[in-house]
Amino acid sequence: MVGLEDQDTSDRLRVALAEASAEIEQLKEMIRVLREELEAQEEEHQVALQGQKWSEADERRQLQATIRALREELEASGIAHAASEQEAARLHQDEVRHLQATIRVLRDRLERTDGD
Repeated sequence: MVGLEDQDTSDRLRVALAEASAEIEQLKEMIRVLREELEAQEEEHQVALQGQKWSEADERRQLQATIRALREELEASGIAHAASEQEAARLHQDEVRHLQATIRVLRDRLERTDGD
């Protein structure tokens, strides 16, 4: 009877060991699958992060180009405004000279008619 009990205990131990081994293999497989999923998620995250960096760099380049274009436009506007001011000043001086000449002519005529 003792031999039968030893055999029975031994069988139960073998079954328990086989079940534990099977469970260990299942856990190893689960860990492998989880590791692969985690690595895939990490890779997706890295790809998304790189895409975001590229988008940010592109946006930065676009903003810099816009700023540069606005700066150039402002400078051109300033130059054009300065040229317009110079032209207006020149026209004003021309008008003043013309009016002064007209005044001289009229004064001369007035003096001649007063003298006659």
